[in-house]
Amino acid sequence: MKETLSGGILHLRVTPAQMNRLRSGAALTGKPLADYVRGLIDDALNLSEQIVELRSIILDYQSQGAATEAASPNTAATAVVQSASVETLLLLRQLVKPEHTRAAHADLARLSIPPIPLA
Repeated sequence: MKETLSGGILHLRVTPAQMNRLRSGAALTGKPLADYVRGLIDDALNLSEQIVELRSIILDYQSQGAATEAASPNTAATAVVQSASVETLLLLRQLVKPEHTRAAHADLARLSIPPIPLA
């Protein structure tokens, strides 16, 4: 069953390049432009919620594991924090443009910190 669209109308100005990307994406998926844009919005909102949830998990495990970390650095809490951190980074990489990733990697290189490679 199709969801009723009675939440309101969103008027949005985009650049010609953005409009071309949106139209191309809609054509590739075979969806009308409005449905395609709604899908992008839903995807972005879902991804944002996942990032917030992962951040919460990381903070919870960091606070729980802080006391035990000194005694045993290889705890399960540490593994969960590391896993959630990497997952968060991978989700964020889906949101950013390649040029932003390159700029971040350049900043990391200046700090002598290796970036996490994509699988």
